Amino acid sequence: MLVSACGSEPPPKSAPASLVSDAPVPPGAARISSSEGTEAVEAVYRAQYPSDSVAAWYRRWFLEHQWRITGDNRLPDGMVVLHAEGPAKPLWLMIRPEGGGTSFSVMTAEPAPK
Repeated sequence: MLVSACGSEPPPKSAPASLVSDAPVPPGAARISSSEGTEAVEAVYRAQYPSDSVAAWYRRWFLEHQWRITGDNRLPDGMVVLHAEGPAKPLWLMIRPEGGGTSFSVMTAEPAPK
């Protein structure tokens, strides 16, 4: 018996996990999960130092590597949200204080075609 799939469109393609593999990560941070969507990739890390230290590390890294910080906000719950534009792709960070340390998400997407 042959069963045909509903519709003729292929399933949506996921963004490649390798997009986030070259994103900067502070020393000592451990990757705890990752996920891919159709347009973006996210990796979640845990660090044993304060969230302000993680945010400061990223700000320094962006400046030292000539990235342009286009967003830097602290939310009422203490989360820091950073956005930076690099030479090849954008990077978003959500840095959360968590149990004496920090968890943070690094997200990126494929650049738009020029």
